[in-house]
Amino acid sequence: WRVLLRYAPVWALFAAHFANTWTLYVLLSWLPSYLREVQHMSIGAAGIWSAGPWMAMFLMMYAGAGVTEWIVRRTGSVATARKLMQAIGLLGSGALLLSVQALPLSPALVLTVLCVATGLLGLGWSGFSANYLDIAPRHSAMLFAVGNTFGTIPGVVGVTITGWLI
Repeated sequence: WRVLLRYAPVWALFAAHFANTWTLYVLLSWLPSYLREVQHMSIGAAGIWSAGPWMAMFLMMYAGAGVTEWIVRRTGSVATARKLMQAIGLLGSGALLLSVQALPLSPALVLTVLCVATGLLGLGWSGFSANYLDIAPRHSAMLFAVGNTFGTIPGVVGVTITGWLI
């Protein structure tokens, strides 16, 4: 464990897991109330429409796995594929989520952007989640458990901190 926890890629992996789940928890907690309060949807409609981004994420996670494999075959570098997917997932999702504030308040347009942003976040899972196996194949389950502990912290404090920052 001392050797693993001194290894910089392990901490980078924990940071990627943390960043992905921070965005995930903020979206999970705020999306229905955002649709209700800002987009003025009924509670029922907000509940139904808020499922769209999660469906997009589900589909993009599977597409991301295929794209990641294609990048590995094309470049021969697992690290390049993982970093690229993580970067596209977090940077793309973050940029789109920031753009929502500048959009006209059309529910269809905002929901489309939120679907694409959440879908891109799904690409990040192709970047970091499989990386546990890349870094420590024999200890990946335990390493994932530790990383998931770090990844759960945003669920406890991330939404509150994000609300305070905003």
